[in-house]
Amino acid sequence: MGVRGHRGYWLGQGAPWAAPSERPEDWDLLTQIENIPTEWR
Repeated sequence: MGVRGHRGYWLGQGAPWAAPSERPEDWDLLTQIENIPTEWR
């Protein structure tokens, strides 16, 4: 499975963090996704 497949699976699971305690308070999933270069979407 490539990066797109892993990302799709991760998103399908609700985009959980492996270590939730390390998630920055201001982290935003949509902002994160928007910053993925077009060729990797």
